[in-house]
Amino acid sequence: MVSKCENLDIEIKNILEDAPKFEGYSIQQLTQLLNRPFPTIRWHLELLAAKGDVEFVEIGRAKVYKLKRNSEAIKNE
Repeated sequence: MVSKCENLDIEIKNILEDAPKFEGYSIQQLTQLLNRPFPTIRWHLELLAAKGDVEFVEIGRAKVYKLKRNSEAIKNE
């Protein structure tokens, strides 16, 4: 017989299998892809975020950056 705790563990695992994945890149990944120094990439990402072109999600101490999608672009899709 399966206990309540084991059932909950199974339910959590089933839900997490379909969890959304984060899209985007960390600064470290961008430095490797662009072959540029970390401070340069960080500086430009901060400028792009201030202009509203880029957004980020914090995951622990890291930030994952992606292009910001405005509401008009979503409506047109």
